[in-house]
Amino acid sequence: VQGDKSLSHTWECPNMLKFGNTHVLVIAPMGQKVIYAEGRLADYRFKPKQWQTLDHGKDFYATNTYQNDEGYKFLGWLDVPGNGSWRGCMSLPRSIELDIDQQVVIKPIHQLKALRGEHITLNKEQLSVDGNRLEIILNIDAVGPDGKFGVMLEDGTNSYPILLDVSRKTLTCINEEASLEKLNTVSKLCLHIFIDHSVVEVFINYHDAMTTWFRPNLKPGESLRLRPVGEANSKEFEVDVWKLKGKFSHPSSS
Repeated sequence: VQGDKSLSHTWECPNMLKFGNTHVLVIAPMGQKVIYAEGRLADYRFKPKQWQTLDHGKDFYATNTYQNDEGYKFLGWLDVPGNGSWRGCMSLPRSIELDIDQQVVIKPIHQLKALRGEHITLNKEQLSVDGNRLEIILNIDAVGPDGKFGVMLEDGTNSYPILLDVSRKTLTCINEEASLEKLNTVSKLCLHIFIDHSVVEVFINYHDAMTTWFRPNLKPGESLRLRPVGEANSKEFEVDVWKLKGKFSHPSSS
């Protein structure tokens, strides 16, 4: 494949995936976000069509794939500063495939459903839920041209938005904002969100993803509060939330 100076001087963690006659090359350009391109591999040369962002988080990097009988999966490394004795953590495992339009689809692997605990439906009867390990699925059938929808996380002192702006085709996630290259505002919109204490992973229509981290101002035993905002807080909204079971103990687990 022919390199490009705009894509950094070093490509790390290259992974070539094969879907029938189509190949997808995933790379981590040093100092930039992880990207991928669909194309054809012939005579040991790959001709990419268009480079696109795999995950819009600025600290998501160094992806590597593996394959089982269900297809390709991948993990990314999240550059979290840590507390001095450790640095960084891995993302949730994700599946990657092509849809009928030959567009890349990114989803959390279905095995993560085994972590689901108590299920809560947020609606006009229950407007918020508390927890530090949560899975949220928010579906909107139709959003106005200037519409915004998402959720707000609160720690009692600060508020942290996860907000999709349909008119601008942007996602604000905590303290980062990304332009969504593949957002289709005509079809139904879905935000699938995982929160694990300080790490947030968001899947937008399963064609875009964004991973970030933050430092909530919580004392031991306290929990984040989550509530829908924007058009997700309309009279007829419903948001599915699961409290997730942890694999390891934590002093403020919930």
